[in-house]
Amino acid sequence: MNDLIKYAGIILIVLGAILLSVYVIQHMVSNAVLVSGGLLIVGGTAAYVILNRIFD
Repeated sequence: MNDLIKYAGIILIVLGAILLSVYVIQHMVSNAVLVSGGLLIVGGTAAYVILNRIFD
């Protein structure tokens, strides 16, 4: 279970990248998708660093 929590940050980063790629492919005009993708990537990076410090 700790391994899944340890890699939760990477999962968030991948979800953010998928969201941004859907934005580009679908030619969306909403900035909400861009903000959501950016927050997922930044939050995932922070979560990855913090969780790896806790679980290592």
